[in-house]
Amino acid sequence: MKILSRPIFVFGATLLLSLFQAMPALAVQFSFLDSNYSQEIFAAPLSIGGEAGMAWTTSGNLLTRAGNQILEHSLTQNVTTNGTNVHGVTVSHTITGLSTSGYGMTTGFDGKIYTVTGNGLERFDPNNWAAPATLLPGTVGGPGWGVTTMSNGNIAYSDSANIFVYDPVLTTNTLIYTSGAQVDDIEASSSGYIALSGHSNNTITVITNAGSPTLTFSTATGSGAHAPDGLAFGDGVNTSAIFSNNNDGTITKYKLTPTFDTLLSSTDIATNFPQTYPVGGAYGDLASVGPDCA
Repeated sequence: MKILSRPIFVFGATLLLSLFQAMPALAVQFSFLDSNYSQEIFAAPLSIGGEAGMAWTTSGNLLTRAGNQILEHSLTQNVTTNGTNVHGVTVSHTITGLSTSGYGMTTGFDGKIYTVTGNGLERFDPNNWAAPATLLPGTVGGPGWGVTTMSNGNIAYSDSANIFVYDPVLTTNTLIYTSGAQVDDIEASSSGYIALSGHSNNTITVITNAGSPTLTFSTATGSGAHAPDGLAFGDGVNTSAIFSNNNDGTITKYKLTPTFDTLLSSTDIATNFPQTYPVGGAYGDLASVGPDCA
């Protein structure tokens, strides 16, 4: 039985890690990794701006983004880098009309990829790479970090401090929440909640799909003052757990009540020592959950 039925992808400065229940790992990025988890590495040559954002094709291939370039990674380990088998890039797609600003991506219920840019929310079709990207009218531009597909099919995204919801059917854009801190990555749960990373003040906030806050808690307690960035929800036995990919190269599991109004515990499931980037050797950034529950 899996510890997580929705393990997480986490994005670092030079690699992507897929965490599963314990399986043999060919390389260890972390100085400590909880025995319930293991990793696979997805790697690509870094370009200007770096790769960030994660989405998937209908066949399950991982996509990352570097400006208007969408990199498609192999489902299998197809490259050996410094003695380690990794999932390398099989093809790079150039999306006509896609802004070179922004990072975050999410796969919508309609099969399209939604990404946040300085111009606003943009959309493109991974089943027709020749089709140009579409800027969605009425949406708001920003740094382009957090975007997620909600349980009702709407797209939630951040312009840094504000959380907006775009309805792809009604084509409406609604402000649902304003944060007092910079919000980086955001993640929607299957149960109607959205987690927000308080990147600038070491907090995580949970709101409902309607924008009502249920809890804000500090990540500067317990094992260390982590700066949360990428967030992902666990399902199965960990339905009310939030996993945080932190800027100091650690990953923390926060266990909450099912209504996400009380923090029960926090556990670092992956760490680097010392935990100060760049000495620790990693910089945790975005996080997401794939269609294969990885």
